[in-house]
Formats: sequence, structure tokens, C-alpha cells
Amino acid sequence: MKINLLLLTAFIILISPQLSAQVIAGGEVYYEIVSPLKYKVTAIVYRKCDKSPLNSLNGSVNADSLIVAMKFKRVAISKINDTCGNPCNKQNAISNAGFEKHTFVDTVDFNVAPFNVFVNKKICLVSFAIRHYGRSSGISTHDPGYLYLDAVTNICLTHIIKNSSPQFSMEPKFLVACNLPLNYSPGLLDTMDNDSINFSLAELQSDYKTPLAYKTGFSYQIPMTPFCLPSGVTNCKPLPNAKPPRGFYLDVNTGMTIFTPSNCGELGTIKYRINEYRYNIKNGKYDWLGYVTREMLVEVYKSSNVPPDIPTIINSIVCEGNQFCATIKTTDRATSGSGPGDTTILLWDHGIKDATLSIIDSTAREKQAIFCWQVKISGARVEPSFFTITAYDHVCNKDLSTKTYKIRVGHAPQHAYKNTLGKCGQVKWNMSIYDSLYPNAQGSGTTIIRSLSSGRLLYSGNKLNDSTNIFENGKIVIEHTFNLN
Repeated sequence: MKINLLLLTAFIILISPQLSAQVIAGGEVYYEIVSPLKYKVTAIVYRKCDKSPLNSLNGSVNADSLIVAMKFKRVAISKINDTCGNPCNKQNAISNAGFEKHTFVDTVDFNVAPFNVFVNKKICLVSFAIRHYGRSSGISTHDPGYLYLDAVTNICLTHIIKNSSPQFSMEPKFLVACNLPLNYSPGLLDTMDNDSINFSLAELQSDYKTPLAYKTGFSYQIPMTPFCLPSGVTNCKPLPNAKPPRGFYLDVNTGMTIFTPSNCGELGTIKYRINEYRYNIKNGKYDWLGYVTREMLVEVYKSSNVPPDIPTIINSIVCEGNQFCATIKTTDRATSGSGPGDTTILLWDHGIKDATLSIIDSTAREKQAIFCWQVKISGARVEPSFFTITAYDHVCNKDLSTKTYKIRVGHAPQHAYKNTLGKCGQVKWNMSIYDSLYPNAQGSGTTIIRSLSSGRLLYSGNKLNDSTNIFENGKIVIEHTFNLN
């Protein structure tokens, strides 16, 4: 009897850690320049709440062969929305199978020890990194290993005295429906600096410059099993507009991820990278400022609910000083394919300052919203501005879609004009261009039409300073045009 008791005790000790082993479902790392060569580093990790608590986080600054430890301090714990009625019900404890967001911060000052060793050795590219044990043992697309995430910056760009790295504005998507199209964007916030960015998929790592091994058929560019023809192939050409979408597709401009998960029960990891650039007016080139990364553990589950869709397409150019408005629509169909779907909820990330998003009818089943942006006179810029829309249905907020839109603001040429009306229907005009950005701009003509509604032409000529007689009563519209060279 005593032997059996000892064996039972040993058995419990061996298996109990496996029942509650910690699982980190992903994370991201950001940085901000506080003062010259001094950075505030923020690390976010997502814990699976039915596993062990998270009490600390290991971090370091890495470059070449140098590794200097960081001392992260947790500043916040919060629940995220991708839980579908089964959220974490105990903070940082074993509870329901939801997900919990842990935020850590530390300050890295390269002016003083121990971090000044990077400056003393004239090392430019440094990596703010976290390394933590806790990848799920159930991952089927790659080896588990340690979770390693970083953000890289160039500390030798001393003329960059202000910069906050771009951030992902949307929560990770940990649960995706099997055999139903996924439309997801991690979103982008860079409202402080408005730098140039691009998205890419990135290789998983277990340590600094140590990649994780993928299983056959998978890579960081194909991290999950997409729907392909013929069946069993994973690397087919991405066709995001096919019905259903084929292959694994990422839009490098917006981060939009589109594919149809086709392996029910699969567990894999998607890793995003945002590269950041800033235009250097001294040499006319773009400086690469660095990148930030995000990982998210993705589970493909069988769903009885069809996620909503955001069919609206926006890829517009608006002149500074003008207002841009667009209607954003959502659709949701029943799982059976017939009859009405669920009630949608529509949100956005406030990605463009001074813009607004207003729901048209809060009682409508499929919500629509008006997005409007009054662009300032001095609002022209080379890089586009971004905002991201989220739509989820009333059945389950894990069945959602996100979409990122970009809007370019063009330069409104500086000009002056004067139109005068004389006797006997005489119309006289004088137009001048004084735009420093386009010093070679030239006038190309003037047209006069009856009204905007009729559009009937009354006059057309190639002079910006001239006059003519209009022998009709009523309103007229005068339009001056010029070429920007």
C-alpha cells in the first residue's frame, strides 16, 4: 500500500505542470525616444487564461555578440475581446480559456552604463527583445521552442530626435473559423510621426538570430494551411478575391491578411513586421528607422457562425483643404446561406486625427457608417494615412473582420483668381499661380458651363487672363485649370 501511494504521488507531480503549463499566445514590442539615446520600451504579451499565471518577463538589448539584460516592470493587465463569452474570470490566474494582455515597460539609456557599451563600440542597429518559455506544445506547423520577439532601431541616426515606433491598432486574432474566409488586418497607428511603413510576414525565432524550424509545407510566408487547389497543396498562388480566397495573402501596404483556413484543429503562429522609414530632406533619401513585430497564436476551430464582411473599397486621393467622406458598409449572412444573418457591430481605431466615423442607423441589422475627414490646408504629405475598421456580429465577438484603408492627401496648388461681370454679359477673369512646390506650373485654360447640373458648355479657351460675353440669363460656372510640371 505504501508503494502504491508513493507511485501515485510521483504521478501527480509529473503530470500536474503539464495540465497548467504556461501558454503565451503572442505579443509585440514597441519603443519611443524619450530624449537623445534614451528609449522607453514597451513589451506586450498575451497569456492563455486556462494556463499558469505570468509573473515576470525576460528582456534584453541585443546587437552582434552583445547582450545586456533589461528589467521589465509590469504596468497593466487587461482582458481582450477575442473570447466569445468565455473570458478570463480571474486576473493572472488559471480560469476560463480566454486571453489576457500583460503590458511591461523599461527604460534603456544608451548614454550610461550598462547600455553605453553599444555606443562605445559604435554599434548602430540594436534589438529590444523579449524571450520567454511558453509556446503551446500543441502547435502543429512549427517547433514550439522559446518565444522570442523584438523591435529594432538605429541609434546612430542622431538627427532623429523624436520618434515613436508604429503600433498595431487591432487586437490579435487567436481564433479563426475553419473553411470560412478570414479577413484580418493588425491595423496601424503612427499618428505621432506619420512615417513611411510597410508590412511583411516575418520568421519565427527562439533566440537572437536563431530561427525556429517549420514543419513540411509551412514557412513564415505560409504559416497556416490555406485553401488551395489541388487539395493538400499549401503554396498555391494567393488569390484574395477568389470565392473562397486561395493561398495565403498579405497586403504589404495595409497588413490585410486574407486566406481560407482549411485544416480544422490546426494550431500555428503568424508573425507580422512593420518596417518604418523617414524621408531625409538633406540627402533626399529615406532613412530606415527600424521595425516592430507581433506574433499571434492561431487556432482553427469549427464554427457554426459566418463572420461578417466589410465589402467597402477605399483607395482615394484627396486634396489638402478639402473634405473626404465615404460610406462604410457591413454584411452578414446566415450560416445556412439563406435568410437574414446576425446583427453587426462596427468600430474603428481612430487612426486618422480629426476624422470622424458615425453610425448611420444604430437599429439596422447590417450597420453602415459615414467616415469623414476635413483635411487641413497644410495637410499634404508623401505618405498615406491609415485607419482600420472592425466588424463583428452579435452572436460572437471572435467572429470578426477587420479592414485597413489608406488615403493619400495631395498638394493643393497655390493660386489666386478674380472673376468680374461687366455690361452686356461680359465675363472677365484673371488667374495667377505662385506655388513654390510647382514653380513651373502653367495655365492650360478656362471653361464656362451653364450649371453643374446641366454641364452645357458656353465657353472654352486656353487663356487664364481674358474675357468673353455670355448672352444668357442665370448662373454660370467658371473653371480654371493648369498643369503642374
